[in-house]
Amino acid sequence: MAQGYEFVYSDAVNRFYVSNEHAELKVHFSYPPCVWDDFVGYELQFLRERVQTAAQWMMASAMRFKDMGDTPAFEALMWRIFELAPTYEEVYWPLGAWLTGQGRRAEALAFYLRTVQYAPHNFYSHHNIGMLMRWEKRFEESEAAFKRMMVINPGFSEGRMNYGALLLALGRYEEGWALFESRYLVSEGEPLRMSHNAPFPRWAGESLEGKSIIIFREQGYGDEIMFARFAATLKARGASRVAILCQPAVKTLLQTVPGVDDVMSVDDMNDVWPLHDYWCYGQSLPSALGIRLNNLPAPIPYIAPQAISRMAWRARIATELPAQTLKIGIAWRGSPEHGNDHNRSLKNLAVLRPLWDVQGVSFISLQTGEAALEAQNPPADQPIVEWGSQLVDFADGAALVSELDLIISVDTAIVHVAGALGVPCWVMIPRIETDWRWLNDRDDSPWYPKGMRLFRQTTDSDWDDVLIDLKDALQALSSMACTSANVDETC
Repeated sequence: MAQGYEFVYSDAVNRFYVSNEHAELKVHFSYPPCVWDDFVGYELQFLRERVQTAAQWMMASAMRFKDMGDTPAFEALMWRIFELAPTYEEVYWPLGAWLTGQGRRAEALAFYLRTVQYAPHNFYSHHNIGMLMRWEKRFEESEAAFKRMMVINPGFSEGRMNYGALLLALGRYEEGWALFESRYLVSEGEPLRMSHNAPFPRWAGESLEGKSIIIFREQGYGDEIMFARFAATLKARGASRVAILCQPAVKTLLQTVPGVDDVMSVDDMNDVWPLHDYWCYGQSLPSALGIRLNNLPAPIPYIAPQAISRMAWRARIATELPAQTLKIGIAWRGSPEHGNDHNRSLKNLAVLRPLWDVQGVSFISLQTGEAALEAQNPPADQPIVEWGSQLVDFADGAALVSELDLIISVDTAIVHVAGALGVPCWVMIPRIETDWRWLNDRDDSPWYPKGMRLFRQTTDSDWDDVLIDLKDALQALSSMACTSANVDETC
């Protein structure tokens, strides 16, 4: 050409020329670009864009099917999208979450394992593999998936929190607490939480000598009771004043915790912050205090029932329940707002029917909420005294629990009351989404070492195995009590 260049190659988008002064370079254009160099021709790119557009339209249709309640059509179309466009990542989470929500965890796991073959960079798929592996007790594979997630997106706060929960469940507290702190990271666009507006700094382990600190409530009633134990530890670290900000229902009970100088409920604040040097979430205290399994404070009891309430319940027990029987408090449902309530709670009171075969036992319902109505009209072969709906607050509940011989309950707040009091408590632990605090493959709890026993579900579908073990244990306890009291005729 006039400018001294020669045309050597076209890729259908660009034309390439080589200077006549460097004619030796022409040989490098003798072969077309290699697909292994991630070269994409126009035709292939055009096809990919068409497939992407088709997948988007199909996805919209699938979601409409779901909204209309036609779930078979929704699922069928979602699978079709994945088959036609396996690299279309927008289908990964909705389909995987659907399978998981239907209890089809094995299918969900197999699906997510396929997605990372097509999109190995998809950190959320690795996260979900980690979660599903954890529920299947495949802990090494779970951790490996979480580690891959962390490499791809180390700032993914939800994933860091869930990885931390895995490590806590395995008893690896040093690593677990650090990651678990991600549960309250504020992401871009997320509204600030109340505590982030506090006019004083968050405590992260600094010296507390002569300083005041307030422990903020978080999550459920059981969490507030469980982590209140650290007030005494803060005092031992030199804190001049320790306060607790809690929900109203636990205020009176937490006033009995050693080391606590002041307890206020969220209703007491009136949007005015009580001035302190530091604040800290209850569940963040173990991290800041360097808590491990070998130094976990468990000064049982660390709550106390009110004397007047305790005497009142003692009188009712004496007058309304048969003498010389074990007094067993039971709870079969937790809060329906809990994320894992469908796994941890029982369907109804009737599930516990095998326990009524044990002689020498009186059952007291500690159930609150709508489920308490079941105990007001129990099955004919399950006589039970319904006192749960009469409880004023958790202090009143602690007074009643302290007068009972044993608590049998699903994983809900009442087990923390019993555990903190040191009252014998048998806890029914779900196999799926087991809470990290109950660790793994053990029937005791280092958090409540006095009298707590864990009965772990071994299958996903029912509680039959747990009920067999509970019935046998209760029979042994009743027989022992009868023998000690020399009243074998009632057993």
